[in-house]
Amino acid sequence: MKVKVMFIAPYQAMVPLVEECKADLTDLEINLEVGNLQDGVEIAKQAELAGYHIIISRGGTAQMIRKAISLPVVDVNITGYDILRILTLAKDFSEKKALVGFTNITLGAQSIADVLDYPIDVYSIKQADDVKELLPKLKDEGYGLILGDVVTVEEANRHGMEGVLLQSGREAIYSAFNKAKQQFVYHRYNLSRIGLLTERLKEHQEDLIIVNENGGIVHEVWTSFESLPISYDTLQDFSEQVLIHGTVREFVNVNIGQEIEVYGYKNEIFNKTYFIFTFSLNVNAFNRLNGIRVQAENQKPKLIHQSEAMNQALKVIDQSVNQHQLYVLYGEPGSGKGLFAEYIHYKTNGSSLLVVIDFKNCQAADLNRILSSNVKTIYFKNIDEQPATEKLNLIRTYLYQLINQGIRVILSSRPDWLNELVINDDQLVEVYVPSLDQRDEDFKGLVTLFMTEFHQTLGTQPIRVKEEAIKEMKKVNWPHNVRELKSFIKTLVLSEKGYVIETSRVKALLNEKKKSENKKVPVLEGTLEEIESRVIEAVLEEEDFNQSKTAKRLGINRSTLWRKLNKS
Repeated sequence: MKVKVMFIAPYQAMVPLVEECKADLTDLEINLEVGNLQDGVEIAKQAELAGYHIIISRGGTAQMIRKAISLPVVDVNITGYDILRILTLAKDFSEKKALVGFTNITLGAQSIADVLDYPIDVYSIKQADDVKELLPKLKDEGYGLILGDVVTVEEANRHGMEGVLLQSGREAIYSAFNKAKQQFVYHRYNLSRIGLLTERLKEHQEDLIIVNENGGIVHEVWTSFESLPISYDTLQDFSEQVLIHGTVREFVNVNIGQEIEVYGYKNEIFNKTYFIFTFSLNVNAFNRLNGIRVQAENQKPKLIHQSEAMNQALKVIDQSVNQHQLYVLYGEPGSGKGLFAEYIHYKTNGSSLLVVIDFKNCQAADLNRILSSNVKTIYFKNIDEQPATEKLNLIRTYLYQLINQGIRVILSSRPDWLNELVINDDQLVEVYVPSLDQRDEDFKGLVTLFMTEFHQTLGTQPIRVKEEAIKEMKKVNWPHNVRELKSFIKTLVLSEKGYVIETSRVKALLNEKKKSENKKVPVLEGTLEEIESRVIEAVLEEEDFNQSKTAKRLGINRSTLWRKLNKS
């Protein structure tokens, strides 16, 4: 692996020397640019983005670059030979002479001038702007020749004095390249360690940032966010709180219905204080809970509603959504109750979070967290069975509190226990979600919608289906309603490489579907091991063959699932 080096020369005269050195350094990939001070900083920033490993520059330019980027910056030093050369060059000039520079140059220059008795005065500066104040004074004192860096020479010429540039020789440039090699070895080692720790943090879904006591960002890892999710000023406020109290835990609203938990603490390393902050968005925490899914509905759900049955259902929602907070959705399995829940949520809380709770599979402790959160819509599905006492007590405790706080509650059916909680039926709205056989006018639109969706998400080829083919699909009984039709369309478009679905292809696939259904073995037929195998296969198929989700749903770990799937 070659080390990528960006050499930023602060003056043009350095270029030929660098080009000579490049010829002997074949183990380095060197690029050369000219830029002084801020121009050099901008070149360095672009080099960092382009993947360079090391920056080499000189003097004030190197100092400015070091503050602006995170890459190692090697400074081309001014050697004793360089100082000796320029003093020798200037010795025979008759004008009054001065050398102006930072202490790393002037200390050595003063020593050489004293030892060799050169007629030159040496002035030290602390920052580049000091030159603008010093040079006019030197002119008034009769100085005619000024030795220094690029800024000093330019300022001297502007005031009518002769400026001579203090240049770095081949020795200094070669030395800088050797330092760059050494720096890279150390830098690569640190990067590997940081990379390992960063990946480890990402595996644990950790979002964090480390800042020093001056507010500078030392390191950051983002998995759920693209960058710092709160303002930098807020981060600084939290740092001050940590400095006083040792830790801080705050909740920050970043969007409507979205809240970030910020936890911060401090650490002392080599007598320096660092502040570590972690960030957690409710949606990420909730999605890791069993039987709970959090989703953001940023656009209107795609509901096909040419049929009278669908229009009637949507009319009920449209006329009640601003006055009611409790909804019950009726309908056969697969008819689209989840999509109706998204529609109800979108009508008033479309920019916030929708929490979908599988009431049969969620844990009471997790349910308590959700019901205490700041979400705006909660949709309970699979609630037909009598829940455990703990879950039921939670619902009793929170239902009216949620509604009074403006949180909409949607249930996928009306269980018996709801009658105990809702005394007056005026408190809720019941919506009947029609089955597929009641939506004859919607059938073609649904087929088109599913084809379009798979074309966009899976890159399938078909873009049109023949009318006769749609009529063939209409003849079929779809016991699992819209969900079953969508699954069939997915298989259909994945198996077709042309742009048009022909009637013959639909008939063939429908026949295959019918034969497959006739061959299905009843779930409870056979040995316990055979029944278990069929249950696992069915759940695996419903979870799109995601083994992690399947294991979670079955209540077993992933390794146990793997053994059962691979059992001979």
